[in-house]
Amino acid sequence: MEPTNKNGEINEALEEFELEQKKGFTPKPSLTNSSEITQKAEEAFREFQMKQNKQQIPEQKDSEIGKALREYELKTAKDELQTPQAERGDDEGSKMAKWVIKYSGGLIKDKYQANYVLLGMVVLFFLLAGYFFYVGLSSQ
Repeated sequence: MEPTNKNGEINEALEEFELEQKKGFTPKPSLTNSSEITQKAEEAFREFQMKQNKQQIPEQKDSEIGKALREYELKTAKDELQTPQAERGDDEGSKMAKWVIKYSGGLIKDKYQANYVLLGMVVLFFLLAGYFFYVGLSSQ
């Protein structure tokens, strides 16, 4: 009896379980630790997901599309395992922020402090420009 869909597989497993229960068979769990049970359940779930993914995508062994699809699946699986760039701390901000960090002599530690320094410099330059503009107008 070959099941044709997921419901058929579930029904078949349920029938087998009911037959075993009628015979008086009660499975004894071999796992005593809850973490072992959780680990086994997670492994079974991963295996189930892998089977589901294989059933959803028809295999095209000899075609170029099938090869490209397998390469893409491998690439995305590797990408999912890697941590995002922001979590690794590789993203130090803009080139100006990097320059400020480099030439601060150790006073500025990260991109956030560098951005505040750059913002302060912009405000200072606007104030200076306004001052010189005002002094230039008043001297005439």
